[in-house]
Amino acid sequence: GDILLKDKQKYLALYGKQDVEQTLYNLVVAKFNDAISKNSQQDYEKAVVFMKNTLGEERANNNLPNFQLKWLKAQNKWIEVFETYKKRKNEDDIEEDEMNYICWDVYLNCDNQTVITNCIEWMRDLTNKTPKYDYLDTYSFLLSKAGNKKLAIETAERGLIAAQEEGRNSKSLKKLLEELRNSPATNNTDNQPAESEN
Repeated sequence: GDILLKDKQKYLALYGKQDVEQTLYNLVVAKFNDAISKNSQQDYEKAVVFMKNTLGEERANNNLPNFQLKWLKAQNKWIEVFETYKKRKNEDDIEEDEMNYICWDVYLNCDNQTVITNCIEWMRDLTNKTPKYDYLDTYSFLLSKAGNKKLAIETAERGLIAAQEEGRNSKSLKKLLEELRNSPATNNTDNQPAESEN
């Protein structure tokens, strides 16, 4: 990456702007991925400097938030991750599909009950507005993770109806529903989502 950056004009003449800039961007991504996989603050900071030198200040600033989120997730700092998303949501900067993706990511990777509860609230509002299978599926799994068995079952049943209407494969949701019906009652909240720690 440093060699390519040092002799950028030569490579621009040989291969053209598009190929060189794409290669440099790929190198930026590789440096961030390496820093994150090694959990190295020093390498992460070096990747930030390399990105600014490579892409320029404006483009680097546009790309940095995505890398910062990946870094925070790798540090298991989900409260900070959620606050970043919350700020964007409050500015109407998150589309429905992205919100669903965010909440599914939380289901898969986050055990912080405050974040899970907030995502449950997001998905409740989203599924009330747009009761698509994908959204109901995510909502069901989040409710199950929070221990809200009753509402998880009700939501999964709604999701299966939506899946049938949309012609979707609902194998994983059917499996979840079966597990929920066969599991013993939970001790905490069959009627309400898990309480927020806030």
